[in-house]
Amino acid sequence: MTDPEFSVIICTLNRASQLPLALDALSIAVDRAQQAIEVILVNNGSTDNTQQVMEDWAAKQSVPVRIVVEERRGLSCARNAGLAAARGRIIVMTDDDCTLEPDYFDHVRAAYARDSREVIRGGMVTLGDDRDIPFTTKLDPNPAELGPVAMPSGFIIGANFTMQRAVAERIGKFDERFGAGAPFIGSDDTDYLVRAQNLGVPILYDPTFRVAHYHGRRGMDQARKMYRGYGFGNGALFAKHLKQKRVRAWMAESVRAAIRDILGKTEHDLIDKRDVFKLKHHVRGFVAYIRHRG
Repeated sequence: MTDPEFSVIICTLNRASQLPLALDALSIAVDRAQQAIEVILVNNGSTDNTQQVMEDWAAKQSVPVRIVVEERRGLSCARNAGLAAARGRIIVMTDDDCTLEPDYFDHVRAAYARDSREVIRGGMVTLGDDRDIPFTTKLDPNPAELGPVAMPSGFIIGANFTMQRAVAERIGKFDERFGAGAPFIGSDDTDYLVRAQNLGVPILYDPTFRVAHYHGRRGMDQARKMYRGYGFGNGALFAKHLKQKRVRAWMAESVRAAIRDILGKTEHDLIDKRDVFKLKHHVRGFVAYIRHRG
């Protein structure tokens, strides 16, 4: 059997009520694409009726759908299970609270046709619901390539993340200590990109293929929780890659940003003294990683 052009991976945990929104948008994009596409749905140990929602949707599709059950909790565990099952030339990862634009696959195919290098390529992530806090989005209208020593956090987002399967095989698995449901909460995507940089894999942003993110987080408490989690994950990331000069430079910049905050030289939306807040949780994550490793 010929391998498909695309493998689409969606991982989910107890999102039965929201999952149909993502799956219905995926159906529209797949039907329009007229490409060989397989869909891999990873049930990360759900206790609601997520499995039934997946099975009902899969039965209606004209493309192959594989449902993988990964009982080990954690987004990185689920993504690794999806990657192990994928056969497509190009891997597409999105989230269970995101909707693909109808022309999504047209633009992804065109991007890889224009530049056939082995790369990681992320796309635009818009806010699906204006009531949600403006977070976990990527709205830059201009294409860009990440520099070899630049901090990759936020350059592309896991909700709209693509790469050739050959690239995934070079980089290997997501570090299962990082990400939602794991000890270090966040920075699973960032760790993957740091490892890609180490291998010289280009990391590109392309605004032409888009998803809308319906993350549902609202209010200051949710904003602080998100910054706390990402800060903690990045602190652990710094500890993991501490031997690298560029990572030590990122740590130094985190300290400088906090100092600018203390001196009143920066302004932030959502959270006052945001860089001080982030540095605090960088330290927490750094210490937690050292202790975990020890």
